[in-house]
Amino acid sequence: MHKGTLAIAAAAALVLGGLAAGGCESPAPKSETYTSEVEGFALTFPSDWTKSTSGRGMNLEIMPPDMTDPGVFRDDIIVRVEGLAEVMPLEDFAAVKIDKVAKNVPGYKEITKDAVKVGGQDVRRLIFSYTNPNYDASVTSLTYFLVSGKRGYTVTANAATERFPARKAQFEEILGTFKLLGATSAFPSTAPAAAPAAGGK
Repeated sequence: MHKGTLAIAAAAALVLGGLAAGGCESPAPKSETYTSEVEGFALTFPSDWTKSTSGRGMNLEIMPPDMTDPGVFRDDIIVRVEGLAEVMPLEDFAAVKIDKVAKNVPGYKEITKDAVKVGGQDVRRLIFSYTNPNYDASVTSLTYFLVSGKRGYTVTANAATERFPARKAQFEEILGTFKLLGATSAFPSTAPAAAPAAGGK
């Protein structure tokens, strides 16, 4: 074979080899972890989600990047931390919260309720639907309840009901990263379930 032909063949092999080695691999998705020692929890989520700690009864709110239209219900995940007057069993905390949601949220309909383990933690899980009057929209919520000492945690993933099936797997993946860090700092005591588990937007 001619030397020039050999050189071209070698160059082609290098290019194709590079494509085979790296061209088929997609970069690992980037993530961000919100950690608060004061609030006693950590949550990992995609880095392109919008994060807010502005309050309004929410310690943390994260929102997927496609939720930019203020005229429609915006899917999100909300974390609420409540100081409890005394240590409360998880089952009791969840029962109080669920009762308040059922009474105060328009069109409440329970879909499923059970006990699960998330990252080795005991969790009470509730999936329910309701009507958000601000947008006249049916919303489905996946909610986890947890307790650590004199703190109660409500972690809720909300989506318009028609989008919930497409969101559910990612919601579960994100909620599965929720970690309790322990009551390492003082936290103000509040009445349990001061606000419903669903995002009151």
